[in-house]
Amino acid sequence: MLLDRVGGSALSRGFLAVVVLTASAMAGENVLLVVLDDVGVDRVAAYGALENPPATPTMDGLAARGVRFDRCWSTPFCSPTRATLITGRYGFRTGIGVPLREGEKGLSVEEWSLPRTLNAATKSAYFTAAIGKWHLAGSAAAIEHPQRMGFEHYAGCPNNLRSPNDRKAYFSWTKVVDGKVAPAEGYLTTDTTDDALRAIAAAGERPWLVYLAYHAAHTPIHRPPEHLFTRELKGTALTEEAEFHKAMVEAIDHELGRLLTTLDPEILARTTVIVIGDNGTQGTANEPPWDKRRGKGTLFEGGVRVPLIVAGVGVSEAARGTICQAPVNTTDLWLSTLELCGADAPAVLPSGWEHDSVSFLPLLQDPSAPHARDFLFTEHFVPNHPGADYEHRNAALRVGDHKLIRNLLEGTDRLYDLSANPLEKGNLLRGGTVPEEVRAVYADLQERLEALLPEGDSGE
Repeated sequence: MLLDRVGGSALSRGFLAVVVLTASAMAGENVLLVVLDDVGVDRVAAYGALENPPATPTMDGLAARGVRFDRCWSTPFCSPTRATLITGRYGFRTGIGVPLREGEKGLSVEEWSLPRTLNAATKSAYFTAAIGKWHLAGSAAAIEHPQRMGFEHYAGCPNNLRSPNDRKAYFSWTKVVDGKVAPAEGYLTTDTTDDALRAIAAAGERPWLVYLAYHAAHTPIHRPPEHLFTRELKGTALTEEAEFHKAMVEAIDHELGRLLTTLDPEILARTTVIVIGDNGTQGTANEPPWDKRRGKGTLFEGGVRVPLIVAGVGVSEAARGTICQAPVNTTDLWLSTLELCGADAPAVLPSGWEHDSVSFLPLLQDPSAPHARDFLFTEHFVPNHPGADYEHRNAALRVGDHKLIRNLLEGTDRLYDLSANPLEKGNLLRGGTVPEEVRAVYADLQERLEALLPEGDSGE
């Protein structure tokens, strides 16, 4: 078994009972892509980024048996990051720069999405399913959007839950299954896990790609069912937000462990598991040394540095239990996942189609190998699909240990040396001067940013 523990039992009344899926469900290499919501590196114990982190034995076990990436960047918000995962393209190409709202135009169905490209490259050999949170289209459009983007099956609550202060939202929600809408009750993290198990079982003899996106640990912050977490909770979610947020992360970890231990060992042996965060931890749930003003929604490390763990058949024996310092963007999961499935994306993409995905598969064989990506990029803009009319526009770029954050509308910069100040406490450009020792680095970062962004969009 990949993991050492088995989680609690599933809920009854419309929920999946614990079953063992037979090895006949496996005809090729599978990929389970797990997306965590509002979970930064400080919320996964294996990263050692917090003195009192949640108990995450499942994710820690995956890290011990796989590769833990230490320098992975997302965008600072959920919808833009999910767009990068699904398309392999930065937001300035897809038009998604901020969480989508009701009635807003979503991610274009013309994109060469992960399932669409996989279907084209493998002649639909793979069963593909999106499970859980989608948040790439307005509520009405989201009912059919995952399947319009190429997924064969969708089950989940497509967008954010009700009011962030509604503590009951994780226990009663509106669910969509292949275009059919109905009320659902239970516990959402458990139900999402059950839906993933159903999807894997439905794959039959075909290999599968399951995109499993948990709502947790997004608001509303709440107390999960008692058997899903280990920490002692005192007070309320309002007075002890950090502790309740950690309990929600423990619930994810517990249910992910249940999913993996439910699978037949032969199926698991032919599966690669990828776990990634969609952005940093909600600032109000941050604890020292993480700054509450520099969490989710910002371009600081607390907003965009996220956990990325890869384990399973795609990782070599020599690479297991290692930490990789190579830079990885969330865009890179698109090409990496396709290659794990044996899909040749360049062979099916239209001529001239631009993407920003760099495969990290060589790093799963040797985490110290030279890597084709030598920089990290992230951005935030308002509104979505803005054309030239931005209300807010910011970008960040990192090369080595140096990081540039630019307000593209004002043309103002911040420069940090993350080796000296990993939590960005010292802006090297403070006072309006550029220290002699970083002039060459600063010039290189500016040139790279200006070359990457569309003409006229670099803030210069």
